[in-house]
Amino acid sequence: MGVGDGAFFHLANGSHPGVLVWTDVFGLRPVFRELGRRLASVGYSVLIPNPFYRTAKSPLFTDVPSFISRATRIGPSCRH
Repeated sequence: MGVGDGAFFHLANGSHPGVLVWTDVFGLRPVFRELGRRLASVGYSVLIPNPFYRTAKSPLFTDVPSFISRATRIGPSCRH
């Protein structure tokens, strides 16, 4: 038992289908909060727990690569 932290996003009125977003190895960080906001804006209730809540409150990792950039996703050694 215990209390974990996380983020919950939803529209102000009504009931909406729920979505549970499980983070990657870097845990709950701003990119996941943005995902939660986007999903909520189109009608979902979104819960994103911090899987590392026993260790520390989120965000645990602040210097992580952005996977939005194609160069980061494929790495410098891949040539196309």
